[in-house]
Amino acid sequence: MHIALSRRSRLADGLVCAVLGVLAAGCTGSTENQGPFATRLGFAVAPPVAAVNGVPLAPAPVIQLQDAQGAPVALQGRLIVAAVTPTGAALSGTTEVRTDATGKATFTGLTISGAVGAKVLRFESAGLASVTASPLQLAPGAAATFTVAGGNLQTAQAGADVAVLPTVLISDATGNPIAGAAVLFTITSGGGTLQGGTAVTAADGRAAPTRWTLGNTVGLNTLSATTPAVPGVTLEFTATGVQGPPAILTIVAGDGQSAIVGLPTTIAPSVKLTDALGHPLANVAVSFAVTAGGGVLNGPNPLTDASGVATLGAWSLGLAPGMNTLTASRAGVPSVTFNATGIDFPLSVVDAGGDHSCGVDGVGTAYCWGANGSGQIGNGGGADVNKPTLVGGGHVFSTITTGLQHSCGLVAGAAYCWGGNSTGQLGDGTQTSRSLPVPVAGGFTFIAIDAGDQFTCGTQPDGTARCWGLNTAGQLGDGTQTNRLTPVLVADGHAFTGLSAGSVHSCAIEAASLFCWGSNGQGRLGDGTSTNRPVPTAVSGGLSFMAVAAGDSYTCAVTTAGAGYCWGNGTFGFLGTGNTTGQLLPTPISGSLVLSGIHSSGGHTCARTTTGQGYCWGFNSSGELGDGTFTNRLVPTAVLGGAVFTSLRAGAEHTCGLGSAGSTYCWGKNTRGAVGDGTNFSRTRPVGVVRP
Repeated sequence: MHIALSRRSRLADGLVCAVLGVLAAGCTGSTENQGPFATRLGFAVAPPVAAVNGVPLAPAPVIQLQDAQGAPVALQGRLIVAAVTPTGAALSGTTEVRTDATGKATFTGLTISGAVGAKVLRFESAGLASVTASPLQLAPGAAATFTVAGGNLQTAQAGADVAVLPTVLISDATGNPIAGAAVLFTITSGGGTLQGGTAVTAADGRAAPTRWTLGNTVGLNTLSATTPAVPGVTLEFTATGVQGPPAILTIVAGDGQSAIVGLPTTIAPSVKLTDALGHPLANVAVSFAVTAGGGVLNGPNPLTDASGVATLGAWSLGLAPGMNTLTASRAGVPSVTFNATGIDFPLSVVDAGGDHSCGVDGVGTAYCWGANGSGQIGNGGGADVNKPTLVGGGHVFSTITTGLQHSCGLVAGAAYCWGGNSTGQLGDGTQTSRSLPVPVAGGFTFIAIDAGDQFTCGTQPDGTARCWGLNTAGQLGDGTQTNRLTPVLVADGHAFTGLSAGSVHSCAIEAASLFCWGSNGQGRLGDGTSTNRPVPTAVSGGLSFMAVAAGDSYTCAVTTAGAGYCWGNGTFGFLGTGNTTGQLLPTPISGSLVLSGIHSSGGHTCARTTTGQGYCWGFNSSGELGDGTFTNRLVPTAVLGGAVFTSLRAGAEHTCGLGSAGSTYCWGKNTRGAVGDGTNFSRTRPVGVVRP
C-alpha cells in the first residue's frame, strides 16, 4: 500500500514537470528513483575571504544542492550561476556550472576583477533559494600598467623648480593602484638637478621625485622614469626652460664717449637685458633718460632685440661742455648710467705753456688761448684770450709746442714760431717778438719740435737735433753757452728718437739710452753730479728709456718696461718719490704704475698709464694736478673725472690733455685764460676746452 502511494505521487510530480515544462525541485529527465526535493543552495566549500584581482579564487567555491533542512540533495544537471556585488565588479572564468551526481557544482577558475575592496559572491539557481558568501576582500593584482599621472609638458624658468612634480602611476590590469613599487627617475637632457630620484609608489599607486630643478640653459629638459614592476616601459617627462623675469641690465656700447656739445655721440648707447642667469630677454622695453648735462634723446624708448640688446636712436649732448649722464632702466632691475663728455673743441694735438696753451685740430688748423703779452697766441694781436683763437697765417700744422712765452709748430716739416723772442727762441735770426708765425731760419726739415722756457729744439729725420734761443747753461747742446738766433746742431751727432726741452736743460733718447745737457742744478741731468754740461751726457744707472720729460729743475722719464723715474730737485714732491729729497740719479717714483707717457713743466709732472689713466704729482698751488685740491702731492695722484687720456702736457701752472675720443681738457691756473673754458677761473679738475 505504501509503495503504491509513493509511485503514484512520483508519477504525479513527473506529470506536473512535463505539463509545466519547468524543472522544479526534484525534477530530472526521468521519474524513476527520485529522492528528496532540493529547495536551496548551500556551500560545500565556501569562497575565500580574500582574493587577488584577476586571479582565480582559491579554494574554488563548491555549491551543494540542499533540501529544506539543509541536507545534501544528490541531483545532477542543476544549473548554478555565480554573481558578484557591488556594481562594477566582474566575474570571469567558470561562472555557470551544472551539478554533478552528488548535487555539487565546483566553480573552478572563478575570478573576480574590479576595484579593490569588499566583494560579495552570490550563487543562484532557478527556483531555489540562493546562497551568499561572506564579504571577500579583493586586493590589487599584478602591476600591469605604468603611466604618466602628472607633471609632463611643463614650462618653468630655466634654473628653477618645476611647479608640478613629474608623477607616475602603477596599476594592475583593471586600474587598481599598486603600492610599494620602486620607481627610478633620471635626467636625460637639459642638465639640472633631481632630488628623490628613487621613489616608491604610495597607496594611490603614485610616485614622484621630491624636486626637479631645470638646467640653466633655455630649452628642452627631459626626465625618464622606469620601474621593475613593469619592465620594458620607460616614461618620459618634458619641461621647457624659459627665461626668467628681467634681472640684470648691462652696458653694451656707448659709455665714456666725447662729442661736440649739442651733437649726437658717435656710438648710440645700448644695453643688454637678461634674467638672473644671463639669458637675453627679447621684446622688452627699456627706458632711457637724460640725468645730467641737458641734451636730448632721439627716438622712442627701444625694445630689446633677440639678443636682449636695446639701442637708443641717438643721444645728443647738452650745449654746455662737461659731463653728461644718461640712465637706462627697467622696472625691478638696477639701472645703469652712461657718461659722455661734451666738448666744444676736439683737437689732435695740445700743449700747455707758461700761461697759454695751443692745439691743432684734425685738419691742421692751429689755435691758441691764454696769455698773449708777447704775441704767443699768434693771432696778430696782444690781448689775452680765454678760449681758442685761430693762429694767423693759414698754415696747416702737423704739431705744435708751447714755451714760456712763445709757440712753435711744424708745417710740412718746416718750423714756424711766434711770440716772445728776447733770446732768439723763434729762430728767425732776430730778437724781435712776433704775433704771427714766422719761419725758422735755415730751411731745415724737422719731424718733432719742443719748446723750452726760452729756447726751442727740433729733431731732424736722421735723428740729429738742432736747438736755438737761450743758452746760458748750455741747454742748446752745441758745446757753448752762447745764445743762438738760428738753429745750431746739437753736438756729437746723436740719432735721437725723443727730445724734451725744459726750463734750462734738455734731454733726449738714443736707442733707449738717455742723454741730458744744460743746467745741472740739483742734479737734474742725472749723471750723479751737479755740474752743467754743454753737450749731451749719458744719464747714469744703465736704464733703458722710452720717454723723457725735462721739467724746471728736475727730470722724469719712463723705462721701456713702463716704470717711472725722476731725479733732480725734490722740493714740493717734484720727483714723486714720497718725499722732498733731491736725487742726483734716477730714482723710482712711488707706486707700481705702468706708464706709457710723461711730461713735466714748472713744478709738476703728469703721466698716463698704459690704459690711459692720468696721474700727476708735485706743486699744486693752482690745481694743476687735477685732483680737486690745491694740495701739493709727493706721490702720483689720480686726475679726477675718469677720462681716458691719449696725451698729457704739463704747463707752468696748468695742464692739458687729450681724451681717447679726441676731447680736449685743461685744468689749473686760469687767470689769463690758459684753461680755455671761456672763463678766468682756475680749475682743480679737468674741464672741456670750448670751441672758438
